[in-house]
Amino acid sequence: MTSIRLTNDIKNKIVSNCLNTIFKPKQEASTQLEGKLARACYNQLFTSSLQKMLEKIPKGWLREDNCLRFNADGWKVTLCLPKDTTVPTPYTNNCSVLGAITGELAAKVQEFVQERDRQKEEYRTKSSQLHSFLNNFSSLSTLKKAWPEGEPFYKDFVEPSNSTVPAIYVAQLNEALGLTTTKSKPKGTTRNEA
Repeated sequence: MTSIRLTNDIKNKIVSNCLNTIFKPKQEASTQLEGKLARACYNQLFTSSLQKMLEKIPKGWLREDNCLRFNADGWKVTLCLPKDTTVPTPYTNNCSVLGAITGELAAKVQEFVQERDRQKEEYRTKSSQLHSFLNNFSSLSTLKKAWPEGEPFYKDFVEPSNSTVPAIYVAQLNEALGLTTTKSKPKGTTRNEA
């Protein structure tokens, strides 16, 4: 019986499936908050009366962007509006800072940016850990034998099942993904023994 080789492409797809499970809800919430903060910053700089005047100008006369740059109490930040939402900007170049944000809004923006950076770092760390874990396997059957709880992440690559990996890696991976574990065997044993 031939075993499906665990190629880099398959590993990348498995990692992507795992990371989506962990981070997609966080990323969606972060994107919504970012859009609200971007709009609040824009509104602080461009008053409602100015925005009403800008609405009267024919489309195409002013540059419109959805990724906006601000100075939030000394921090250069970029915040994006929701997809398909743009606002007029006074510059022909999209990399210009629109203005300085101060006060409570600047503090919220700084807090958001710190959390966004922390999430990006956590994403990179988990991605690296998953790749390291998957690099222990050369075939899908060995992965299935060592990590049966992970089947939802590699179920698209169907094949039969054989490997032994230290149970500590499997336990850490399952915990990170919020999976309930079946009995993990210590290194050097197979699941068929018992």
